[in-house]
Amino acid sequence: MCKAADLYPGRAKTDKRDVFVIADTSRTMPHSLRTVDRNNEVLSVLKMLSGFDDDIARDCTRTINRLRSVLTQIYPSLERFLADSTFNRTHVLDLLIRYKGPQGLDRAGYRRVLIWMSKRACKDPIALVHEIFEVLKAQTVIVVGSDAAELVIPRLAANIKALKEQRDTIAQQVESMLDDFPLSESMPVKHPRIFLTQDIGKA
Repeated sequence: MCKAADLYPGRAKTDKRDVFVIADTSRTMPHSLRTVDRNNEVLSVLKMLSGFDDDIARDCTRTINRLRSVLTQIYPSLERFLADSTFNRTHVLDLLIRYKGPQGLDRAGYRRVLIWMSKRACKDPIALVHEIFEVLKAQTVIVVGSDAAELVIPRLAANIKALKEQRDTIAQQVESMLDDFPLSESMPVKHPRIFLTQDIGKA
């Protein structure tokens, strides 16, 4: 299928293009397609891992939304700064696990947090820590419930980190198993994380 994809214009790696290539190839060159043995042991395991990965992904999204909700209640500006993809960065999760939240960060102080972050695999920690403390300065009111929130925040961050690690482990297992699955060589997408989202993993 990868060779067939090279015959079509464009190089975009999109699901829409992949679907078109597969559909058109099955119409014009049906002899080039191989039948998937649904009883194949490797495929059965991949289907199970795919379903498990889906469950973990949903749990991770739900936990991230819960963390954002808690931060919004006590420190909206910090939630906006850390929103979206930032919550998927391990060093940001580690920061929330260690310092618990806005009050914990403020008590630790800029210098101590910067030194701690500099020891982590973090790109440009100075800019990140500087922006965080600029955000902290912007809110001068301590909202009722902040202490309780900082009991919850590190636990949610730890849960997100654990869920991410589980997904990484599953992706590694899938990658090792694809070597024993001949059809993987003909698939348009070979990255294990993306493979988990493909229909073949849920057939």
